[in-house]
Amino acid sequence: MSCQGVGGFDFKTGTYDGKSISGSKLAYGVAPGAWVTIYLDAPTPAKRDALEALARSAFKAWGELKFVKDADISITRDKGIYTMKVDGGKVMTLITQPVLGLDTNMPIVISNVRNPLYSTVMLGTTAKCQYNDGERSFDFKGTNAYFNGNVTAKGKI
Repeated sequence: MSCQGVGGFDFKTGTYDGKSISGSKLAYGVAPGAWVTIYLDAPTPAKRDALEALARSAFKAWGELKFVKDADISITRDKGIYTMKVDGGKVMTLITQPVLGLDTNMPIVISNVRNPLYSTVMLGTTAKCQYNDGERSFDFKGTNAYFNGNVTAKGKI
């Protein structure tokens, strides 16, 4: 099995290229260097257009873009456990659990990340990762997971 995974963003507030993406969500499936699929959940057509532009720019180096689709995306957090589902889990489910640091209270922090959307992530494990878009599918658990519940980013993508 090659490297494959999923991820997502819940943009509580934000802009891309001067256009609001506040209240929008984005999820993706990926096999780095091979393919990427993008799912968007935006409250208005204008925000959806801005979110798609951001996604196309941010993920262009990750692999061949297979598609961009609208979908229902839910992202929840409960006691440090994140759950993300696309279309109620029919397309994608990701459940992560934090890996606690030596203080046994806070997750391990990785702060030298080179990504325009985030520079810091917390380390977790994958309790469940399932993806199926009809052509590509995978299902695994027990691998590394990364999360950040409060990203602030500025700059160019």
